[in-house]
Amino acid sequence: MIKKYWVYILFGIAVFLFVVTGILEKNKKSKVPQITYKTYYSDSLQWGYDIFVNNELRFHQNIIPGASGRKGFISEEQAATIARLVIDKMKHHQAHFPTVTNAELDSCGITR
Repeated sequence: MIKKYWVYILFGIAVFLFVVTGILEKNKKSKVPQITYKTYYSDSLQWGYDIFVNNELRFHQNIIPGASGRKGFISEEQAATIARLVIDKMKHHQAHFPTVTNAELDSCGITR
């Protein structure tokens, strides 16, 4: 009879640990934000990009950063390249509002 109670107790502890571990793992995964981008075309400004964090719009970039005037990206690939660069900076916690330098634009072949 006593052995039977120990089996129930050990089973209960195992279930408890299984549930707690699952909850902790879920919380750990949910703290990592999902960062995505979407390029778009605007007749007036050419190409731009939006960056989303957990499906919520965080940045709307319709002009080339640091460009004189209001000049958009010439191609979708240029907009996507800079969007990926910004996301990489966000993922590596370089800044909440990451900036793109002129040198980075030049290295990507983007003229201002």
